[in-house]
Amino acid sequence: MNPKKKKSNNTDEMRKCQRLHRDLNKLDFPLKEDGHFGKETKKSVLEFQRRHNIEPTGMVDEWTAEMISIKVRSVSSAATCSFTRCRGGILS
Repeated sequence: MNPKKKKSNNTDEMRKCQRLHRDLNKLDFPLKEDGHFGKETKKSVLEFQRRHNIEPTGMVDEWTAEMISIKVRSVSSAATCSFTRCRGGILS
């Protein structure tokens, strides 16, 4: 086994986990963006799954990841709309 390859995989996993933390933070699940899937991350994933009628496994499967992505886009879109209206702009 190539040690550099393993380190790269760990780095990729950490980046994915940091992205998950960032997305869950946007959805009001306060997490430290440390890149580790620990107890608090699992607890937040479980709660997200419960709130969105997804089988609560605590694991980020394809469906859970897609729902998180949809919800984050929704929150980002709502924030943009709110800001634009505040500035007197009109969305088309």
